[in-house]
Amino acid sequence: MDLLAFLYKQSRRMLFAAIAAGILSGIANIGLLAVIGSAVTRANRNALLPIFAMLCVVAPAAYFTSQTLVVHLAQAALQNLRSELADRILAVPLAAIEQLGIHRITAAFTDDITQLSKSIGLVPVMCINAGAILSCFVYMASLDLKIFAYLLLFIVCGVLSYHFALSRSLGYLWRARQDDDDVHRHLRTLVTGIKELKLHRERRRALLEIVLRPAMKKARAHNIAGLRIFAIAASWGELLLFLALGCLVFLLSALPSTTPRVIVGFSFALLYLIGPLQMVMNSMPELGKASVAVRSLSDMGLSLPQEHEPETDFPLGPTPSRTPLLEARGIIYAYSGNDPGGDARFALGPLDLSVHEGELVFITGGNGSGKTTLAKVLTGLYAPQFGRLFMRGIEVIGENRDGYRQNFAAIFADCVIFDRLLGLEAPDLDERATKYLAELQLTEKVQVRDGALSTTELSQGQRKRLALLTSWLEDRPIYFFDEWAADQDPAFRDVFYHEVLPGLQQRGKTTIVITHDDRYFHLADRIIKLESGVVASETVCKRQSGAFS
Repeated sequence: MDLLAFLYKQSRRMLFAAIAAGILSGIANIGLLAVIGSAVTRANRNALLPIFAMLCVVAPAAYFTSQTLVVHLAQAALQNLRSELADRILAVPLAAIEQLGIHRITAAFTDDITQLSKSIGLVPVMCINAGAILSCFVYMASLDLKIFAYLLLFIVCGVLSYHFALSRSLGYLWRARQDDDDVHRHLRTLVTGIKELKLHRERRRALLEIVLRPAMKKARAHNIAGLRIFAIAASWGELLLFLALGCLVFLLSALPSTTPRVIVGFSFALLYLIGPLQMVMNSMPELGKASVAVRSLSDMGLSLPQEHEPETDFPLGPTPSRTPLLEARGIIYAYSGNDPGGDARFALGPLDLSVHEGELVFITGGNGSGKTTLAKVLTGLYAPQFGRLFMRGIEVIGENRDGYRQNFAAIFADCVIFDRLLGLEAPDLDERATKYLAELQLTEKVQVRDGALSTTELSQGQRKRLALLTSWLEDRPIYFFDEWAADQDPAFRDVFYHEVLPGLQQRGKTTIVITHDDRYFHLADRIIKLESGVVASETVCKRQSGAFS
C-alpha cells in the first residue's frame, strides 16, 4: 500500500489508468478461459469465435497499456524523487545534514530508490493477476453461489493469516533496512580509512570482525527472517487453495444441488487461480521491500527540517565608515549530543570579533579550540544559536544567509574537487584556468577543456591547489583558508604566504586563514588565537605587501 500511495502522489490519473488496464487484462484472460470452457461443451461453438477474437486483442493490448503507463509513471516518479531529495538536501542547513549522517543519505539514493525502481514494475503484474482472481470469483459465484460462499470462507481465512504474516515480515524487513544504514556507515569508514587500516592489522581485523561483519550478519538475519515468513505464508495460502479444491471434490459434491458441470467449473477455476495467486504471493516480498524503502525515504525526509534557506541576494554596497566588513557579537554555537560531527561538550563562544575590509587575518589555536567551527559560522554554513552576525552593518539572518554565503570563497581541510568548473561558465574560462594552472605548477598534471578538468586524481597538496584555482575563478570578496598550506611542500608553502595571500590583498580581497605556521605570523595584519571556543588573545602585526595576482 505504501508503494501505491507513493505512486498516487505522483499522478493519480495515470495510476488509476494503469490499474484499470491491468484489471481489464486479467478479466480478458479469465474471459478467454470461460469462452474456451464453454466452446468445449457447446455444439455451436462458432458463435463464440468473435468473442474469442475480441478477447485475444483486448488481453495483450490492455497488458501493454498497463505496462507502458507504469513505466512512464515509475520513471517520472523516480526522477521527481531523486530531484526532490537533491533539492531538499541542498536547501537545508549543513548542521542538519551532518546530524542525519552521510551514510543514511547514500543508502537512500542507492538502496531505497533502487528497490523502488525494481518493485514498481510489479504493479501491472499485480493488477493483471488481481483482475484474473476477481474474474474467477465472479465466474464461480455465477456457477453456484452457495458453494462459492463456502469457498470464500477459506479465502477469508487465508487472507487474514497472510496479512498477519505480512505485518510480521515487514517488521523484520524494516529492522534489516535500519541495519543496512549501519553497514553503509561502516563501509564508508572502511573506504575513507583504508590507509590507516592497511597500516594497522589489529585495527583492520577489529573493524571486520567486531564492527562490519556483525552488522552484516544482523542485517542478513533480519532479511532471512522476514523473507522466511513470506515463504511460509505463500505455502500456507497455496495449501488452503488445495484444501478448498479437496473440500469441493470430496465434500461439497455431495450436496443435492451440485452438478458435475458445477464441480468441473469450480475445479477448473481453482486450478487456474493457482497461477495468479502464486504470482501475487511471489511478488509480495519485493513489494514489502518497496514499502520499507518508501517508509525509509519518508522518515529521512521527516528527519530533515522543513524550513529551507531561500536563495536570496545579500544587500551589496560600500562598507560604512569605521564599520567592520564582518562582525560577530556574542555568538555561541554548541553541538548537540546526537550530532556525529561534533563534541557534545564543546561550545564556541561567547565570542566577539571583527574583520575589516582588505584585512589579512590569521586564526590560530590548538586542536579542539573551535577554529573550524568558527570558520563555518563566519562563512554562514552554521547559524549561531545565540548572538548576532553582521556584514557591512547588516545582520545575517535566515532570509539572507544564502546570499551572505555567496561573498565567500572558502577552502576547507576536507574540501571536495569537482571534475568540472561548475557555475563558472565564461568565454575565456579555459584560458584563465590554464594560466592559473601554470602559476600553481600543475600544467603537467591537469589540463582544462570546455570547463572540464582532465583529472582530479592528485596528491592532497595538488588537490588543494586545484581548489585554489577554483577560488580564484570565483573572484569573491572574502577568502577563507582552513589549514591550506599544511599539505604543501616547503617551497609552495612559502609561495602561498609570500605571494598568494599578499596578492589577494592587492586585489582588495579580505582574507582569513586558519594556520599553525608561526614562522609566517608576521605577514598577517592581525592574529586571533582561540582557546576552548573563545578568543584568548588578539595581536596586531605590521602589514606586508606582495605581488601575486
